[in-house]
Amino acid sequence: MSGEHSTLGRHNLSLGEETGSEAIAQRGQRRTTKFSGRSARDKAAPRTLALPSFPADPLDYASVASYYTKLIEGISAEIERPGAEALAECFYLRGIVFLAQGRSLQALLDFQKLEKINMNFFPWELVKQTLEAMAPEQMREVQQTEVLKHLIYEMVEKHWDQARQEESVRNYELPKAPLNKQEFNVQIQAAGIINNSKTTDRLFDVLTGGQQKLVDPQTFTEFYTRWTEMKHDTDSITLSDEVTKNLHETERVSKVSNPVKTSCGLGRLALTQKRLFLLTEGHPYYKEIARFQNIEEVESCLPVSVFPLKILALRIKVQDKKEPFVANLKSERDLWKLVIREMMAGKFLADRHKDPQYVQQALSNVQLINVVAKCNLQQRPISMAFKLASLTHSVGEEPPTVPRMTSEALKHTLHFADGSSGLCSVDVLLYVPGTLDPGESPDAHPRLWCALSDGRVVMYNAATWIVDQSPVQVGCSRLVSEQQHRLHTPWGPAVRGVTGGGGDRRCRSWPGAA
Repeated sequence: MSGEHSTLGRHNLSLGEETGSEAIAQRGQRRTTKFSGRSARDKAAPRTLALPSFPADPLDYASVASYYTKLIEGISAEIERPGAEALAECFYLRGIVFLAQGRSLQALLDFQKLEKINMNFFPWELVKQTLEAMAPEQMREVQQTEVLKHLIYEMVEKHWDQARQEESVRNYELPKAPLNKQEFNVQIQAAGIINNSKTTDRLFDVLTGGQQKLVDPQTFTEFYTRWTEMKHDTDSITLSDEVTKNLHETERVSKVSNPVKTSCGLGRLALTQKRLFLLTEGHPYYKEIARFQNIEEVESCLPVSVFPLKILALRIKVQDKKEPFVANLKSERDLWKLVIREMMAGKFLADRHKDPQYVQQALSNVQLINVVAKCNLQQRPISMAFKLASLTHSVGEEPPTVPRMTSEALKHTLHFADGSSGLCSVDVLLYVPGTLDPGESPDAHPRLWCALSDGRVVMYNAATWIVDQSPVQVGCSRLVSEQQHRLHTPWGPAVRGVTGGGGDRRCRSWPGAA
């Protein structure tokens, strides 16, 4: 028995206690909450869990086992008590005792219940160590337990993948020597900024001014600093409930303007991956301007003013609206014109190719444009940032010819070529069922796993058809199914969904898939 668990017998356990910084804040709040001259803590004393007497002989196995059994019975009685409080603490404690008994499956079941109660108590490190220490037969038993599949394959793995990625970026060191294009590509990916090599090449040309062959350390450091500031500012945006109720649950605000005068009143222009709206200074606080597919034209203008000053403004013509929207964006006008057109292009191409990944690419380009526009480059930053609006440039290109029957049946086009690899084909498709209910967590959505001939495995969220995470490179080996041409999915044989030619293999999902 370890010393960690032997301390269970020394004290009564308070079921009303919290841990960490959240607890400090809550205790401070309770001190300032008054009820007839007394604090909330004085009015309602916390409940306590009386521990059984510690065994007289800690080395006697039977005595220790009996102690753990009695302790579990006491915690279970508290959980089952009508109107029980502090359930998170009870499930956490009982899970710890189960682990001390060697009952890993029961411990994981208790820890899994914390997801719906209070994740602040979830012992990530302990669960990870428990899973790693399990024997093969124990792991099979866990995998066969339906409620634990989500714990293992979604919560724990996603948490540690994110933790490893954040740790990698946190330990990133800025370069101290000039970078050529290949070295720049490696540094940009290591910093967690871009994974697409074509976009990285365009950024390299922008930062070098199209003339030099190297990016000096000072320029890279300034770009990286501006990037981290942009990410921090974006993550710090908070919206009121009156605003968020008008947005889709997956929408995130990527850009907000300074306070400006508009044809709809004073406010801040805000942009998400779906729409443009105005955060007004007064009630109702939210005014939708347009969704990107409904914007007909974005142009610069000089509004009529009684003053001799020429105020730079932006005019946006929206479908089915008589009057255009005008915003006096002043020095921000050209930048907003560029990012709005890039988002319009992303939405247009997404609809044309039936590939929502274009919207994500447009959003990524907009982030880079915002950063480059703030950098101190030799040439005019906004003109250099224009080179990063790749989708705006490609809107006029002729779309690939698709047979009429295919176009009518096609629901989504998935592009596996990311610019960093050459020719590749889809060897295996694996569809994992899920729910398409928008009210459910994204973790419950179906998934489509795609094994490519170059050794990459790409996972799509089959509800949004967006890549959940970066492709996994599993080496140069090819993953094939036992019956390559008879791989079945809920909507039919997967082989009929693999089409395309040249260097851009595509997986087309059919009507039953969506």
